[in-house]
Amino acid sequence: MIITKFTDFNIDSPNWFINVLKEEFSLRDLKGISNNRFEHISISGQHPFIQLVNDLLENENSVKNTSILPCISVSENDENQEIVTIGEGFRGVKLIDTDILSYIETNYSNYKIRNKEGILTNNQIETIRTYINSGKKLKMLVYEYFLRTSVFVSLWTNTYEEYQILSKILRSILYDIRLKMISRKAVDISITSNKGLVNTNFGKIIYGQETEIQFLNGFRNYIVTDEEFLENFDVITSGNYKNNIDNSLFVLYDID
Repeated sequence: MIITKFTDFNIDSPNWFINVLKEEFSLRDLKGISNNRFEHISISGQHPFIQLVNDLLENENSVKNTSILPCISVSENDENQEIVTIGEGFRGVKLIDTDILSYIETNYSNYKIRNKEGILTNNQIETIRTYINSGKKLKMLVYEYFLRTSVFVSLWTNTYEEYQILSKILRSILYDIRLKMISRKAVDISITSNKGLVNTNFGKIIYGQETEIQFLNGFRNYIVTDEEFLENFDVITSGNYKNNIDNSLFVLYDID
């Protein structure tokens, strides 16, 4: 019988990028760097053009307010599945025990943190613990997927001076983001920027750039079950499926 299912991600895109950008920009002295021109920047998942177009329609083809600028938005492009690995986690056949639950609760101490990564809820943890305490032996079946993922980081500003300042800061932050992505086991990372853009559709000139971050992302679907199953699985689907899984790819629950 299947007890419960859950998922985790190498990178929870685009939310992970939004959170990292917010954290990185909060550490910069924007007010000092800009000589009091601005002291904060909005960072969200909504492209500023969406709000500007709404203002354009409501105000008879004239944007009254561009105070949302400067801002940064992060959005996803389409995904392409590349590899699917079918196998068992925890370095072969391993029972789920109270040590594993303790590891999860220690490293992802509350529901808010776990939920950001799409991991177990408190109710699921208690369900598993109840089965273990009743003497049931639970196992884990893992399906791991790799997706070619593309994220767009859009920077738009009111003035060219704002653009020059924020473009340089963003460029430096993207170097740190690459390191953070590598630490979360993202691979084949490519970052390209289309710089020096202008837009005149909203009754004034605004300045910006579009940066695309391409990478190979991974996520895992976990099935907690009390059923018996084989250590290796036959490939039942054509294409780029494989077994004999490399357990080093498991990010959150790779426990010796």
